Amino acid sequence: MQQENNKEIKLEHITLSHRQGASKAGENQKEGRRPSSYYRKVMQRRQRQKRNRLIGIGCLSVILLILIICIIIKLVQGRSEETGGTAADSSAAGTVSGLPEKLSEDDFRYSVSDDQKEVGTPQEKKEIAEYEGYAVRYPAVGNQAMDAAIAQRADDIITVFKARMQACQSDSPARMLLVADYESYQTKEALVSIKFDIHTELPQESLSGDTIETYTYQMTDGAEVSLSDVLKDGYLDFLSEKTREFARSQSGTFTESAVAASEANFKYYTWNEDGLTLYFPAGTLIEENQEVLSFTIPMEDLSSYLTMDLAGSSETEPPESQEAQAPVQPGADVDPTKPMVCLTFDDGPSVTNTPELLDILEENDARATFFVVGTSLQKEGAQEIVRRAQEMGCQIGNHTMDHKNFKEISDEEICQEIEGVNSILTSWGLEPTTIVRPPYGGWNNHVRDVVQYPMIRWNLDTLDWKTRDPSCTIYNVLQDPELAAVDGDIILMHDIHAETIEACRTIIPELKARGFQLVTIEEMYAAKGIPLETGKVYYNSGHIKTDFGS
Repeated sequence: MQQENNKEIKLEHITLSHRQGASKAGENQKEGRRPSSYYRKVMQRRQRQKRNRLIGIGCLSVILLILIICIIIKLVQGRSEETGGTAADSSAAGTVSGLPEKLSEDDFRYSVSDDQKEVGTPQEKKEIAEYEGYAVRYPAVGNQAMDAAIAQRADDIITVFKARMQACQSDSPARMLLVADYESYQTKEALVSIKFDIHTELPQESLSGDTIETYTYQMTDGAEVSLSDVLKDGYLDFLSEKTREFARSQSGTFTESAVAASEANFKYYTWNEDGLTLYFPAGTLIEENQEVLSFTIPMEDLSSYLTMDLAGSSETEPPESQEAQAPVQPGADVDPTKPMVCLTFDDGPSVTNTPELLDILEENDARATFFVVGTSLQKEGAQEIVRRAQEMGCQIGNHTMDHKNFKEISDEEICQEIEGVNSILTSWGLEPTTIVRPPYGGWNNHVRDVVQYPMIRWNLDTLDWKTRDPSCTIYNVLQDPELAAVDGDIILMHDIHAETIEACRTIIPELKARGFQLVTIEEMYAAKGIPLETGKVYYNSGHIKTDFGS
């Protein structure tokens, strides 16, 4: 009974609570109030909107920052490209990218001052890429043969560098550069010496470093000369003793082999007004010294060894004058009062080219002098070519059996080289030669004394042997302002080259059209009243030498 009463009381309480809640809701509705859940939802929505705005602002800030950084980088790169950047920038960039520093003009600065260039106008061969390049400076002295020889030496330096560069090639780029400058010296009017200072940078350390090259030329004709051309026998012992004295004055030790009386120890030298300067590349004379060493032997100390008048004295004696040969009478059709030149052809006869050249000469009523070589004479068909040339009035000269340099062989070999050619000609029933052209034009006073014939050189080198280009040969003979043929010239060509024959199709008729008589060596000197004599070297009708240094 008691339990039932308790249930009724509890039920009434719950009913009363519901009624009160409904009554309050009704009151709130009447008063315009909203339930608290509504406000909670509003607050949550506002918090989400605020959070989204913050996230959006953050994203925009990041994007804006990235854009600013990109703009700054572009501006810096643009300025670096305009100014070339600094070495530090380039180095840093190289470090970051893993690439070496690129080459610039600053890497190719020449080191030799102008006061070490006594003769010649500077010329340049230059080529620079990103990681590879060379710059070579060399002189032009105004002598065609010498200028061609010096330019060839510059080309040789570049060729060696390119070969070494090729040996260093790899998949990864590397800095490879060559810089070569020159010193030039002159002694009186006789000799010009060129010294190349060569700096190389290559990946292989053994191929890098500083080296030198030296060359000396005869000023009159541009012929390259050696120490043996200028100094008498015994000079090697003299140079050895002078070098030993110099080596003892240096710090470090030297070996006897480094100062021995050997040409190999004295291959780097220059002549100047003061005397003879000898050079020794790094480590060759004193092993501990890794710089080029040099010293000068005064001219007065060398006077007793000189074969030419470099010291301004007259101690060297010319050879005894030999009895002059009577002048050869000129051909009946040679007019001494009209201009004439001698076309000379070396190294033949060529069984393919020389007959064609003879046709051109015959068509133009012209003659030439052929300096034949024994090895060419021994070829089948050569005898008929030589006979035809002589029958046309051309002259046969002697250019030796094997084309060996007279300055590099013994006296006996010189005689054998000359007489070998004469033996072949006489075996054919032809007259022996009466004039000799030394191979490479090489001679000195000793050679002059050994060769018992007049020696014939030239004053107009067409360079046909080098260019192998008909247009170049034509230009040198007919158009070049310094070379173009004049009366009394001896013109050098080679009938072994087809390009030379092609050039002669223009040269020969054009010379005739200009009024030149095309005659042999004998005919020109006879017409000029000049005897051809043993002990003399003939360059043209007005330039005849009896002394190598004259």
